[in-house]
Amino acid sequence: MNVALASLLATSAVLIGVAGCNLVAQNKAEEFTQTMPAIPEAALSGPLTEICEPHRECHHPLNRAEVSYPEAAIWDQLDANCDATFLIGPDGRAYDIEPNCTNDVFDESAIAGVRTLEFNVVDQCGEPCAYGDERYTYPLEYRHAR
Repeated sequence: MNVALASLLATSAVLIGVAGCNLVAQNKAEEFTQTMPAIPEAALSGPLTEICEPHRECHHPLNRAEVSYPEAAIWDQLDANCDATFLIGPDGRAYDIEPNCTNDVFDESAIAGVRTLEFNVVDQCGEPCAYGDERYTYPLEYRHAR
């Protein structure tokens, strides 16, 4: 994965029935883990207080991508994997989405799905999340149930 600071764990499935076909568009499991700075020993002594960890909540999506199986792929029973990469804006929304699908028929669905992701705009300390120009990857898997 090309993200140093974060990774995301999300799985979900959207099932759609069309003319007797069972179609599946599924978010593959993925992991965004954030590297947190060590807590200084001085912070561990004294009375118990809540420790504010900057940017802890920033790199985790607040929801799962809403994806659907494209109609253009139904009749040919096509499958695809996508590793959609994107940037996160100051509004907590994904933008500059590149779908990177194994079949171009799924590109628009991947872009639309990733566009539904939302991220925190402030961390637990109340500071703005600084996403910068770090690209994130959100894998998607499309399978036509045969």
